[in-house]
Amino acid sequence: MESGELAQAAMKVINATASTLDDTNTWISFANSAGAIRYQWAGNDSFKRQLDRVNVVQGAVIAEQVVGPSGISIALASGQPVIVSGEEHFNSQWRDLVCAASPVVHPMTNQVVGAVNITCLAVEENKHLRIALKTVVNGFQQILASGMRSQQRRLLDAHLQTKHITKCPVITVDSNTMIDEKDLESQNYTHSMIRSFVQDLRPDAKQARLPNGKRVTIVRHEGNEGEMFYSLVFDPLEIYAPASVEQFGQDVQANNDMDLKLLERAERDTILATLISLHGNKSLAAEMLGISRGTLYERIKKYNLVEFA
Repeated sequence: MESGELAQAAMKVINATASTLDDTNTWISFANSAGAIRYQWAGNDSFKRQLDRVNVVQGAVIAEQVVGPSGISIALASGQPVIVSGEEHFNSQWRDLVCAASPVVHPMTNQVVGAVNITCLAVEENKHLRIALKTVVNGFQQILASGMRSQQRRLLDAHLQTKHITKCPVITVDSNTMIDEKDLESQNYTHSMIRSFVQDLRPDAKQARLPNGKRVTIVRHEGNEGEMFYSLVFDPLEIYAPASVEQFGQDVQANNDMDLKLLERAERDTILATLISLHGNKSLAAEMLGISRGTLYERIKKYNLVEFA
């Protein structure tokens, strides 16, 4: 969705919410991913003039490198909802204000396309600020989702189906689009790279290694008219194993380490990390580990991992 379309979507959703805030000291805005205010609404003229005097206006850039900590700048930098109140603002002229902001994430690409912000006087901060913010963000997400083409919707559905069974990072791809996740941004995966990879897969391949050596499990989704979507589930041992075993497996290790040989400990930790990352899904765990379900059940019993399966 282009910048102009985002501004139009912001106008639609903000105006739908704003009617309940008429004649209040409230300012609602949408900033693009660079922190530039693309649309704004104020509950009354007096409050708008107050914000104008401190350069909180349409077109202003509220990025962290420009204004320091603020609702919009932190929401964009962290990717999380935030409330910045009073003295928490770097800009001394904003310290009588409270700003509640949340990133807007595109449902298809998982990219932050901007941030919604609601500002009021710090002395008037109340619980309804969070409720109003959530309402605006949800409305924005619905508009973004409604703008997707039918094939994009099916690709997103395939991605979410795969994410339902695993905590591991997932890439889902079709002939035109790729959905990836923040955990994978540093790997610089591109649509052309992943598309070429899945096209070269054997029809019966369940696991493979990407050109960079990362192991993935292949999940195929057949769509309408023979279209095929591919989800690549990244190996949990390369992502979650150390933290997962440390967090969830200390009691298991303490009870069993004295009786296990080195290779058995490695096998136990591998199975434990896989079960944790897949929410205990034994069928997918067995497939990812390359063993039968019966063998996996035997190992779960042997290593006392029943609570994780």
